[in-house]
Amino acid sequence: MRRTRHTLTIALCIWLLSALMSVPVVQGQQTSEIVPGMQATVLNDSYTVMLEQNNTVREEWQRNIVVHNSVGVDLYSDPRFIFDSNCEHISPVKVETVVPDGRSINAPDRAINILTPHDLAGAPDYTNFKELICSFVGVEYGSTLNLLVQKQRHASENQINHIEFNELVFETSPVQQKVIRVTVPEEMKLFHTVINSTVEPILTFEDANTTYTWTFTNLKEYKYEHHSVSPALLNPRVIVSTWRSWEELLEPFKQSFYNQTIPEDINDKAHELVKDILVPAEKVRAIYDYVSTTLVKIEAKPTLFRNKLRPLADIYHSNYGYEYEQLLLFASMIRAIGGDVCLLFIGPRATVDSRVPTLTQFSETGLEVKFGRFCEWFNLAEAPESWNMTQLSSKSVLKVGPTGFSHFDLETIPSEQAYTECHLQSSLDETLKLKGTIVLDLSGKVRHSTSWHSDTCSALKNTLTTLGQDLTVESMNIYELSSDRLHFSCPFEVTLLSETLEDGLIVITLPSLNMPLNGSELKLFNDDRLNPIKLASPINEKWNMEIALPEGFIVKYQPPEKNITNTIGSLIHKVSLEENTLSIKLEYVIRNDVIAPEDRSNLQELNNARYCEKSHLLVLQKDEKVKKTGLSGSGQADDH
Repeated sequence: MRRTRHTLTIALCIWLLSALMSVPVVQGQQTSEIVPGMQATVLNDSYTVMLEQNNTVREEWQRNIVVHNSVGVDLYSDPRFIFDSNCEHISPVKVETVVPDGRSINAPDRAINILTPHDLAGAPDYTNFKELICSFVGVEYGSTLNLLVQKQRHASENQINHIEFNELVFETSPVQQKVIRVTVPEEMKLFHTVINSTVEPILTFEDANTTYTWTFTNLKEYKYEHHSVSPALLNPRVIVSTWRSWEELLEPFKQSFYNQTIPEDINDKAHELVKDILVPAEKVRAIYDYVSTTLVKIEAKPTLFRNKLRPLADIYHSNYGYEYEQLLLFASMIRAIGGDVCLLFIGPRATVDSRVPTLTQFSETGLEVKFGRFCEWFNLAEAPESWNMTQLSSKSVLKVGPTGFSHFDLETIPSEQAYTECHLQSSLDETLKLKGTIVLDLSGKVRHSTSWHSDTCSALKNTLTTLGQDLTVESMNIYELSSDRLHFSCPFEVTLLSETLEDGLIVITLPSLNMPLNGSELKLFNDDRLNPIKLASPINEKWNMEIALPEGFIVKYQPPEKNITNTIGSLIHKVSLEENTLSIKLEYVIRNDVIAPEDRSNLQELNNARYCEKSHLLVLQKDEKVKKTGLSGSGQADDH
């Protein structure tokens, strides 16, 4: 008995010891309770930046993070920092792993590396930019990763250093504390704002400096949900700038875009591209196609270059450039052939504050091009080449011209201006070929990404491919074709999808077009929705479809009628069968492109009704008794 008790005592001590050793040990910090599935816990994340009296800028990043699983390890075990080796010095002061048993493992020299960033590897003019990679070693689940990195940007006689940033307070893991600290000389004005939070900075004064400190605590992790609003629009952000005015900030851009002499070879190339083109819009498109396909885009944030632009000749002959440089070459070629340009900076209206002079607030750049009566806004992103009204909905714009600039907001596009209207008149023969004419009018959500030099009819035909199989379109009447509206009509022939069942029943899928949402996507929406739902655009569909049915067939099933109205929209679906012609009228409206989580069920109700399989089926059966002159009987459909 004594031996048994002694054995149990030893086992209990071992169990208690192992339990204590499994708890992460972080001096001066308390760890939070681990929730199953949680990838990490950010105990502290601090960013400090100081502009000294001699114009030197010092930055510091300090992080203490507990990783709980492989996802957390992948996210946080290799932090990276980009710096300019010509004027900045960076130093990893602490890269320490504290494992669950309390042991501390410092990263050896071989785990600290400085490399050329992948995005800049093919750009010789940017080899001064380097990337510091700090790799934590000995990481186990439950380890605490302690990081301290410092960077110094030297004072320069040729350039005044500024502090400007747009810091998103966001993690996919819970954050116990996030601190942002900015120190500037006391006589300097610091422009700042906080978006999506009521946190105000605490000011302290010391050694002729003023320090602004923002502290955020107990931030919940962001959980991804299908069709969610971007976390960048939901989470807090701190925007800071030491530029004295927008005029001071934008002056270098005005000089480069409007006052720089265009080199002779660039001028000659621009005229060569348009020499055989008469239409102004096509001239602009030719230059756009050249710049967007010839100049390799360097995928790096413009703030990395601190708003510097290389000379035009260097950009042209290097065949690469970052975002602003691509626009500069495009603008210069447009100016060379006699066009006018304005530089555009565009960002979400909810996260732009024009009182803070910094371009870090804007997520997109573009160019307004005017040539003759032609006027269009262009960007040089992968797609599309010009914005449509839905993409610009709820955006804030900074427009910079040769003599000044202006801020303005673009309103949210209502569903009345972002619509789909379709009229289809057709007849169905015994082989289930559908022949007729379709008139399609799309407004507000057109993404016309094909060049005007391409086959326009083929591009428009692609919008009709879901009508059925073996689509044939011989001609096209185009009423309007722009980035905001697509309006055309055409005769067509298509074979409808079908399946023959027992008793000669033929199940036919009625023609349709691709729409903003479909049922398979919405099935992923969970009942305990946390985030707002973001649609591609408001929805306003109107369908008027008439199909003359083949003689010798009777209708065994036709789509049911529906009439649903709730807080976010409505669906009216009317179906009738008269004189051998099936008529379908549909009106489907969702008024806003952002749906609150509590309205998820209303969206699902409308979407399920719109895309219900039974709403797109027609069942026919051949009637041997019917004379070839027409259908007999009342024409009423049986609902099976």
